This record gives sequence, structure tokens and C-alpha cells, in this order.
Amino acid sequence: MLNGPIRPIQARAGIAMGREVFQHSSVVQVAATTVATVSFALVTWFFVSGPELDPWLFRFVDIGNNVWLEPVFGVGLCAVVLRQIDQGSTSVGTVFTLLRRSPAVIVMGAGLALVQDWPFYLLEYDESGSLSMPDLAAFFGSLVYMCAVNVLFIWSYPAFADGHGPIESLRLSLRLTRENVLGSVGVALLFYLFLFVGAIACGIGVVLTLPMATSMVVATYRTAFRTETARLEAVFD
Repeated sequence: MLNGPIRPIQARAGIAMGREVFQHSSVVQVAATTVATVSFALVTWFFVSGPELDPWLFRFVDIGNNVWLEPVFGVGLCAVVLRQIDQGSTSVGTVFTLLRRSPAVIVMGAGLALVQDWPFYLLEYDESGSLSMPDLAAFFGSLVYMCAVNVLFIWSYPAFADGHGPIESLRLSLRLTRENVLGSVGVALLFYLFLFVGAIACGIGVVLTLPMATSMVVATYRTAFRTETARLEAVFD
């Protein structure tokens, strides 16, 4: 964790450096993403393909994925990139290093889920799984709300992987977003554009586009630290 002076993130420099970081460690990052994606899919498949769950129990399992499994792998991928940036090399196993901080991950994941996902749990589906028109409108409104929250907290995963605590990570993300709103929105849009492109390629493309997008976000996060920005420019120029 860096404790030096913090400045607003430099989106353009971060995106350029993220590209360079990915080029230096693309094989490891793609492998780490594949391992994380397969692990997440296996756990999800276990619950989905098992005995039919009570709707409320299914929601509980879904919340568990949101507050622990998804964040722990998301933070793990950020750790892979941070290690490449800070130490000049990384490894696939780094994706699992944050498992030992699972309680703290759950605190952060619960905070994000509480702020981000609560509108979706208020929607009511009929027996066919469809939404009524009022609920359909509420669903799209919830999507807009979720996108706004994702922009506010886009730096929370890199901050947590950088050694900050769960609440501190959320607060730091809010600070970085507030100090460069346009840059944060631009990085968030590119991040989800990368994921969309990967998803339409039969979903398999995500194992390539997700590490590329993660490198961009993490490298941009690093530009908030003055001394680290200068070191990165020297390494990747």
C-alpha cells in the first residue's frame, strides 16, 4: 500500500500505461482470469444445477456470490496487475492471495451490494419470471442507478488489492471519482465496453478483455500517486 501524496487520477496516462502493463504480462493475466472465471462458474453451477432452492434461499446464495465470491476474484485480478506494476512480474496464484482477507472482502462486498443492488431485490416477478410494466420501468431505472454507483466505486477493488481496508477502499474510490469525474466515467465506460465485447464473443472473449480492462483500471488508479506515476512512466516509456 502506498501512503504518499494522492492527486486526481490521470485517465489518459493510466489507459496508456494499462495497455503496456497488459502487454508485459498478458499470458499470466489471461491464465489468472481463466482460473478465476472457471472457479466462479463451478461454484455458481453447483448451486444452479443442484436441488431446487426456495426463492429466498436462492436470493441468499446470490447475495453470497455478490458479497464474497465475485469481489474476492475481482480484487484478486487487481492484485495480479498491481504485482506486475510494482514488482515487474506476477503469477497466476496471485489471484487467490486475497482469500486470506475474505472477512474484509465480505465487508466491502456487502457495502457495495447494499448500495448498488438493493433496488433489484425489491422487484417482483410473476410465475413466468416476467416483470410487469411498472416493475420493468423500475428495472431499467435500477440499471441506471447501478451504473452510477459503479462509476463512484470503480477504484475500490484496486484500492483493496493495494492493502487498504474495506471502508477505506470505498472512501478512497469516492475521493478519486469526485476529483476527476469525467476521467472516472471515461474509464468506467471503457471497462464495461471491453466486458461487453468479450461477452458477445460467446462469453469466452471475457478471459481476454477482462484482464485488458482490469489493467487499464488498475494502472489508472496508480496514477493517483505522484511518485508511482513517475516510476511507471520510466518503466514503460
